[in-house]
This record gives sequence, structure tokens and C-alpha cells, in this order.
Amino acid sequence: MLKGKLLLAYLAGIIDGEGSVMIKRHRVDSKRGFRFELAVSVTNTALWLLELLKLNFGGRIDRQKQKKPIHKPCWIWRIDGPSAESCLKALLPFLQLKKAQAELALEFHSQQKRGLYLTALDYALQTAQALQMRQLNTQTPQLNSTAKDQGNGIPSG
Repeated sequence: MLKGKLLLAYLAGIIDGEGSVMIKRHRVDSKRGFRFELAVSVTNTALWLLELLKLNFGGRIDRQKQKKPIHKPCWIWRIDGPSAESCLKALLPFLQLKKAQAELALEFHSQQKRGLYLTALDYALQTAQALQMRQLNTQTPQLNSTAKDQGNGIPSG
């Protein structure tokens, strides 16, 4: 069984390869309108892998609806809010492809207002961060240069 930094590096690889780091907008209610929330998810056909993430960071696992009978059963692990922040803080030193998303997510979460109502300025800032996250998530991931420079076992070319 993996432990310590080796386990965190392994889990970071799962997030890098199979995961999503998001700033999600959702409706709170008709009075308060929308809120933004940090979320991390991984979709996979290997349930044991998602159980490992849940064991280490919490969250929940739901079964995805099979679109076609020939598809394998698939599950999704999700975590949000402060638990997602803790997960990303622990994995940040090991993330490669999703490092920029994790850094933006942590910045977003540290600036997030916890009150019932957002000011127009707070809403504008969170909207901008959500749009920036969407842009990062649609770009082709690049290996961060520090991983190449530090010789983390990743071939440089």
C-alpha cells in the first residue's frame, strides 16, 4: 500500500490524468441568486481508484448512468468546498498538468466570501475566476517547467 508522499504523488497523477478542477456556479435560491463553489471530480471505470480518493480526501461516489449497454459501468468521485481546498493543497506539490487550475482554485477559495449575499464586486471577481478556470480547462495541458527542471522522473522530450 502506498503511503505518504508516494501516495499523494499517485493521487495527483490520477487528478492530472482523469480529474477536473472547477469553479462551479449554482443557484442558491430566488432571493440570493447564484453562488460559486470550488469542486474536484474524477470519473473512472475503476471503482477502487475512486474509493482510494474518497478514503484520503472524503467526498462522495456516484454511479454514472450507462449511455449504451456496451459501455463499462462508470463512477464519479466528487468533492467540493473546504474539502476540495484541502485536497488540492495536499496534492499541489505533485500536480503537473492541473497545477495552474489548482492554484487558481486555491486563490478563489481563499478570497471567497462566506456571507449570505455577494456584493457586485465579489460576484464580478468570482465570475472572472470561473471564466479563467473554464479557459484553463479547455487548453491543451502543458507539463509545467519546474517538473522538467527538477528531474521528477518525467522525460523532458
